[in-house]
Amino acid sequence: TIAVITAVVLPLRVASAALVGLQDVRFHGTISTATWALDLVITVSLLLAGYGLYALALGAAIPSLVSATVMVLRLRSLAPDLVRGWPMPGYAEVAALFREGFGAWLGAWGWRLSVATDAIVLASLGHPVWITMLAMTTKLGQVMTQMSWVPGDSSLVGLAQLSGEERPDRLRDAVAAVFRVYLALATGGACVLLAVNGAFVSSWVGAHLFAGAGLNAVLALLIVVSTLSHGMAVVVS
Repeated sequence: TIAVITAVVLPLRVASAALVGLQDVRFHGTISTATWALDLVITVSLLLAGYGLYALALGAAIPSLVSATVMVLRLRSLAPDLVRGWPMPGYAEVAALFREGFGAWLGAWGWRLSVATDAIVLASLGHPVWITMLAMTTKLGQVMTQMSWVPGDSSLVGLAQLSGEERPDRLRDAVAAVFRVYLALATGGACVLLAVNGAFVSSWVGAHLFAGAGLNAVLALLIVVSTLSHGMAVVVS
């Protein structure tokens, strides 16, 4: 299910990127937040209904498909000229897009690969139960991490425009402000995780699936570290 929906959704994400380029920030941010909320609602509802691993798969797949579809419809409404009459790109244009996008794609692929290997490592160590515990304990942290990235990511088009003005002092101040937003939200997310994740997991799926305060503290630290790394990567790119 996840593989099929991913194959469908990934090409449609061009609409999301186009909306960011058009600075339709409010709509894009609203849909992104709603997608994470839908992921949580679907996962929790299906788990409580007894669907087990299907709950995790559908919780990851369905919101992505809905979000991509909504983004395409929004782009058709906002800028219909961008979704029809596409010219056939030449070799030079494709090569330029490949050079400019390869670094970001490689970074995203590496991130997904590192996350996907957690379950494989735990299974190879002979602790399959830990896979479920890790998935449940990290869920809230993943949501908080992504939410802390939205405002800063929404400013990237504006930073590109400032860079084009060739006013380094103004650009430097703007980048510093964006980093403060990234780190302030990430720190807030870490505090929320430390304060409520144990109760959240316990009320959601049971206290026996909470991996403990030690791992929770590591996950809180990772919110800040991953946000710092993400901010540096996207601002430079």
